[in-house]
Amino acid sequence: MKVYKSDQIRNIATGAHGGAGKTSLVEAMLFNMNEINRIGSVELGTTISDYNEEEMERQISLGTSLLHGEWNNHKVNMVDTPGYTDFFGEVVGALRAVDSVLVVISATGGVERGVAAGGSGSGEPWHWRAGAALPQTRRCPPDAAGHAANQ
Repeated sequence: MKVYKSDQIRNIATGAHGGAGKTSLVEAMLFNMNEINRIGSVELGTTISDYNEEEMERQISLGTSLLHGEWNNHKVNMVDTPGYTDFFGEVVGALRAVDSVLVVISATGGVERGVAAGGSGSGEPWHWRAGAALPQTRRCPPDAAGHAANQ
């Protein structure tokens, strides 16, 4: 097994509402790292992180999955978290173990209640990020007039 120095290890989690694409993103990342030879499908029950029968049947993540790969001589540990509020304790626990969180927003559903800062939902990622003392960066695409909305 390859040994990595601590500055060569990245621990990241995915966070979002259910169905936003967290598991699919992790699959694509693993594929691009050459850790898997095909991208699995949530609908077909062929993803690496949703491996138990109930997850495959319901097509949702019921627990946190730990995955890893190598990118540019860095070990990347990925934590794929569930998106439904019934399992939010899994997300809170994952935030204690990671360096950063990829907040995934559905391209078709857009920003849902509780995702944006100031939201009142218990799944508010920015609120939990602050509680876990994680750094914050927001990257927003330009609006229709081409004005950047970065913060």
